[in-house]
Amino acid sequence: MKGFGLIIFAFTLLFSEVIDVQSGTLLMEDYVKSKNTEDAVLYLQGFLDGAGFANANSDKRIYCEPDKLALNVSNLKQIVDGHYEKHKSIYQKELSKGLPFGAVALFALREAFPCK
Repeated sequence: MKGFGLIIFAFTLLFSEVIDVQSGTLLMEDYVKSKNTEDAVLYLQGFLDGAGFANANSDKRIYCEPDKLALNVSNLKQIVDGHYEKHKSIYQKELSKGLPFGAVALFALREAFPCK
């Protein structure tokens, strides 16, 4: 569990160097408040499109979704929400503010659909 927290911390530091959090990046605190709005749904669909394309065109896949499942916004929200609740104390302990949704979503997808 401690190692997971360190990975999240390191990943977020990396993201904070690459992404300007003030530039429109969806943060987890904003996702939690607005995940059912039209803007959030559009953002989540864009995230799924980008993550799916990157994952399919990578030598080392981030996650391996089952053949019989087509990821959509609804099940992405369920996966992210469950992952965030399960690891909430780690996320809040390490980074109480400024945590990009994309980082949490990628960890959630990796946890839900590990590659064997």
